[in-house]
Order: sequence, then C-alpha cells, then structure tokens
Amino acid sequence: MNVILAWTAYFIAAIYGEKLIWLTIGLSGLTILNGIMHTFMFFMLKKYNPGLITGLLIFIPFGIFLLTRIAGNIEQKYWMMILIVFIIGTVSIPLTIKLTNKTTVPN
Repeated sequence: MNVILAWTAYFIAAIYGEKLIWLTIGLSGLTILNGIMHTFMFFMLKKYNPGLITGLLIFIPFGIFLLTRIAGNIEQKYWMMILIVFIIGTVSIPLTIKLTNKTTVPN
C-alpha cells in the first residue's frame, strides 16, 4: 500500500513539476529517508531486505542530488508545505505497514 501511495505522489510530482515544487522536495526527503531506513534495517536485522540495493544505489544518491540541485532555489513560502509532505510521508510508512500486516522482512 505504501508503494502505491508513494509512486502515485512521485507521478503527480513528475507531471506537475515546478507547479508542485513543494511536493517534489518533500518527496526527495522521503526518498532519502526510505534508503536510510532500508539500510538501517539491514544492519539491525543482519538480513537482506528488498529495498536495500535500490536504497543505496538509487534512492539516497538521487534524493541528495535532487535536494542539492533545487532546494536552494525554493521560496520561503513553500517550506511549510515541504515539511508537511515529509511528515505525512514519514508517518504513512509505518501506518501502511501496520494496516497491511507486513511487519516482518520476507525471507
């Protein structure tokens, strides 16, 4: 469920681009967080998880690249919306995992 929500948001951000720049920046922060969480889970559980490779090779580098390229050009008025997107996204990750009963890492 969280994958569907996240990719829908990414799709909307890609289509509307600069019109929804706050969504793009907020999702970039979530992208980095996603990569960090999968890496952290790997070290905590000492077990491979499906997001580890994409987190390390795509999500973290792409998120950092995007943030460094466009975050400096964001108007002050958008930062509250960026924070809201990041908080909602951060809260939705464990919430959707709990709702779908996916509390364990697959073997």
